[in-house]
Amino acid sequence: MPEMTSTRSDMALQGAAKISCAPRLPSGRPSNRRGRGFRAPAMWKLARIVLLPLVLAAIASGSYWMLRSYTLEDLIANVERVSRNLMQSSGLTVSEIIVTGRRNTQQSDIAMALAASSGDLLFDVTPQSARERIEALGWIRSATVRRQFPDTVLVNIVERRPFALWQRDGRVTLIDREGQVISSKDLAGFGGLPVIVGEDAPQHVGALVSVLARKPTLLAKLDAATRVSGRRWDIRLRSGMDIRLPQHGVAEAWDLLASLITDHRLLERDVIAIDLRVKDRLAIRLGPASAATRRGEGRNT
Repeated sequence: MPEMTSTRSDMALQGAAKISCAPRLPSGRPSNRRGRGFRAPAMWKLARIVLLPLVLAAIASGSYWMLRSYTLEDLIANVERVSRNLMQSSGLTVSEIIVTGRRNTQQSDIAMALAASSGDLLFDVTPQSARERIEALGWIRSATVRRQFPDTVLVNIVERRPFALWQRDGRVTLIDREGQVISSKDLAGFGGLPVIVGEDAPQHVGALVSVLARKPTLLAKLDAATRVSGRRWDIRLRSGMDIRLPQHGVAEAWDLLASLITDHRLLERDVIAIDLRVKDRLAIRLGPASAATRRGEGRNT
């Protein structure tokens, strides 16, 4: 009995040793030339060699046709379209436009310059560009534009103050004190403003008014101012009196005129012109009736 047991154990050990010692390739891996257990790796290797190029080719082909069908611009456009739809569904659209500071500017002009209307996306309103377009309007001195989420555009404007009517080549234009052109339309309501005449009159009327404002009561009587040869001014008062101002020393000449009008009541007399162009020399022109009377007095004398 002991011998039989020993023989079986030896046979088991010999069988185990035979399997574990299978012939090896030079690389150290077991040979698979025999035995059904080694056929699966061979088939996988063959499949990998054949199928991998096919898969890569399919991926490349799909990418090619996708790029042919959808360009980068198309993809960007699709993203933008989805984003806009999302914002519209979220209520980020213009539903109210509030304008403050407007008195003379047409509301339609502001709306056109703002380039926004009800239902537009609030993000489509660019405050900087809208402000520049609004300030290009003649009446507007300055403007601010703000977006107030979720659905409001706020516009605040400061308008120019009309100062005079500029007459040139048969056309009349409304200007402010700085000589900035405001408008040439709908001027019927500004007939009480003084009229200035001359090619460069708007550029110099501000300096003239700064001097004339020394005597506010006299300035209020200004009817028209004509720029002469680009050097000096002729003034007409509402009474019809013409004043020829000098090129230099305008302030002194204006003060002298104010004194003459106050002390000698020139506006109540038949005086049609006063020449102040020469310093320390005053020339007064009387009306026809007063001139005839003075000539008669001279002959009687």
